[in-house]
Parts: sequence; C-alpha cells; structure tokens
Amino acid sequence: MSARTIRSVRRSAQTVVLATLLSALPVAALAIPSPELVIGSVSSLSQVLAVGIAMISGLGAVIAAKLGFTPKPGNSPRRYPVKLISVLALAAVALAAGNYWQYSSHAQAELARLQATLTRPAQFDGTTIKDASLKETSFSKQEDHPLAMSTADAAAALEDGRTLFYDIRETGENAMGTLPGATHIRFPDFVQSQPVQPGQKVVLFCHNGNRSSETCAKLAAMGIDCSFIAGGIEKWIVEGRDFSDKDVKTLSDLRAIPEYPGKDVLLSTADFEELLTTEDLQIVDTRYPGDFETGHLPGAINIPIRKMTTGSLMARIAELDPSKPTIAACYDRRSCFMSQVLGLELSQQGIDFRGRYTLP
Repeated sequence: MSARTIRSVRRSAQTVVLATLLSALPVAALAIPSPELVIGSVSSLSQVLAVGIAMISGLGAVIAAKLGFTPKPGNSPRRYPVKLISVLALAAVALAAGNYWQYSSHAQAELARLQATLTRPAQFDGTTIKDASLKETSFSKQEDHPLAMSTADAAAALEDGRTLFYDIRETGENAMGTLPGATHIRFPDFVQSQPVQPGQKVVLFCHNGNRSSETCAKLAAMGIDCSFIAGGIEKWIVEGRDFSDKDVKTLSDLRAIPEYPGKDVLLSTADFEELLTTEDLQIVDTRYPGDFETGHLPGAINIPIRKMTTGSLMARIAELDPSKPTIAACYDRRSCFMSQVLGLELSQQGIDFRGRYTLP
C-alpha cells in the first residue's frame, strides 16, 4: 500500500471521528431531562439551544470537509478546527448545566410545596373543623383550663414519685421516647381501659396538650383526680427538661417515629396519578369521619387512627388488601402526621405502604 493511500485512509478516519464527536456532544446534553418537557412546555430556552446545537452538529461533517478534512491528492493535511470544536463543546456544557439547573429548581420548588402541606394548619381562613368530636385547644386556653398543670409543676410531681404519669400519644410517638417513668396507653384506649380509679392522682400528657386535655376532662367527670400538662411534651422539650431518650433535643426529634419503608415519601399529584395508572392502588384517609365525609379521594378508606381504639384499628387494618400498594391522603398538619403514624402500623401488618399523597 502506497504512502499516499495510507495518508488518505488516515484522513478519512479522522474525518469520521471528528464528525461523530461533533454529533455526539449535543446528544449527551439532550439526554438530561428538562422540567419544561416534564410539564409539557416546548418553549424552554434550553430546548431552543438544543435544536440550534443539533443543527450545527448536523453540519459538522460538512464544515470539517470545507476546512480540509476530506482527503485530496497532493494537498497537505490541515489542522483540526480547534475553535469550532471548543465552541460546540462549551455550548453542550452550557446546555447541560442549564437543563440541570432547571430540573433542580423545579424539584426543589415541588419538594417545598409538598413539605408545606406537612405544616398546613387544620383551621385557616376562618374555616372550622367539620367533625365536632375532634377537639383542638390553643395553648393559651390550655393554660386557663382548670385541669391544666404547668411543666414546672409536672417536673416537681414527676420527681416526687407519688403521681402516676401517662403518655397517651400513639405507639409510634412513644417509641421515640417519653417522660421518665411514664406509662403508655393510647389516647382512644385510655377511658375504655380505665387504668386508674377514683381518688387516684394522675397526670396525662400528649404532644401538645389537645388529646390529654380532652381525656382528662372525661376522667374528671368520672371522679378521677386528673391533670394534664399544658403545652404537652412539646413545651417540655423546648424548655430542655429531661426525656427518656437523651437524643431527643428538638421538636423535629420529638415528632419523629421509627423508620419503616415509605415513611418519608411525599407524593406529588403527578406521582399519585402515575401510581393510579400503573398500580391497583389502595388509599387510606386518617381524618375524622366528619371531615372525611365532606370530601375525599374516590375509593378512599377512612381510618381515623387518632380516635380508634387499638382493637378497632387492628380490625380495620385487617380489612385492607395486603396485596395492594397503599398510600395515605394528606391534607394538613394533623392528617399528614397521623398518616405517617398509620403508615407505621400498616407496615408492621405487612401492608405495602408507598407514602403520603399531599393534596394541593
């Protein structure tokens, strides 16, 4: 094979490599998903750039040939078009960075919206709780309650050791820690189980005082000397008082529950709709019946865990189909938290819990 033929073959190979490189750059950039594509928009600036770069790349081989990459007998080889390659490479990098920024910004905004639902109050803009059996008392009203006990007095009684303390939160809440020496009985089980008798002195506490104030009023009507900690252990922790779990230092720690699959999964509307189309989905709703009846997702099963005795709760869970993936509808702060608590119970009973759908 002559030297000229060898040079021709080499130049042809170089031309193919260059054209392939120029065409591959924008393809790699276009592979990065754009949120505009996800939400159906075709006007994204990054998409316009992508089309432009794709057009330039499509002409890559032609440009290369014009600059001397097509072998011509008798001509000396020319240098690679370094400037052109650099410009296209930088454009591809810029496109990739732009797409990533858009995708990241969209994801962060969506996560912020989902997390906002977790703290959305149950009462806002003058609305009221629809179910009359659901009691909610502000801290200021708790302080004025005749059965209220301050955290300072509760700490003194706890140290004295002559008063019975009961934690009436959910099992998952109690599992993360409680007041030293306290006995745990779930809020809806307390009155039914009657663990104390008239004449006994007891102090009840829950997360923020709502459940304990409601239960204490019922016990007082039965002749039991009952007090509840105003502000609950939420106030107790803020004041830095002793807790059985020394790792609980903040309100976030206090509101934590044991880990389980799907515990922290927050589903957007798009996620929920995708599950509906791809899975035989089972939906549960933890709101009180009165709120549930005002409107709920089609086919949703009402499991108001906050007011159900443990026996009733387990019976309701047993009615669920364990073969179906399950999500919990999440409307506000209370229902979102109770949905997470219910998720723990479902997971422990073998239900495939996929997370919480935070409704807009």
